[in-house]
Amino acid sequence: MSPQADVYAAADVVLFPSTWEGWGLPVVEGAAAGRLIVAGPYPVLDEIREAGIKVYDPDEVEEVAWLRPPPGVRGRRRR
Repeated sequence: MSPQADVYAAADVVLFPSTWEGWGLPVVEGAAAGRLIVAGPYPVLDEIREAGIKVYDPDEVEEVAWLRPPPGVRGRRRR
């Protein structure tokens, strides 16, 4: 596993609040790691959602907090 993959695997949530995606594909990479994704609007996000990846808006904080697994519990996010 690459160091980057290790980071995604260790995360509970991938938060990408930027309005411009300038490095890698953090939303897609986080989804591939099975993590909960929160992302601000950026140019390609609609296409990613159309591909079937669930991406929460930063304004959905209460919903995202509910979906996060309890402390100490790791695993794939609920779909």
